[in-house]
Amino acid sequence: MIDKSETEESIICNLKDAGCLDNIIKQFMDFYKENNTPELKRILSGQRHLLLDEVHDSQRRLYCLDYLIYTLKNKR
Repeated sequence: MIDKSETEESIICNLKDAGCLDNIIKQFMDFYKENNTPELKRILSGQRHLLLDEVHDSQRRLYCLDYLIYTLKNKR
């Protein structure tokens, strides 16, 4: 469970900073008020998975650019 010294406002701010949409934040806060730790973990894991997918997509785009840069450097 999240430390009870955390205010709801700081939790919401943290969720927004993590890129959570408003509906996810509302759902999270509902489960938080119910002390439903398994659902809180599920929501956070889901958001983490989405962010990691975005990282991997960006990494693939970087590889494409790196390949083009490499071919331009070696085209002399």
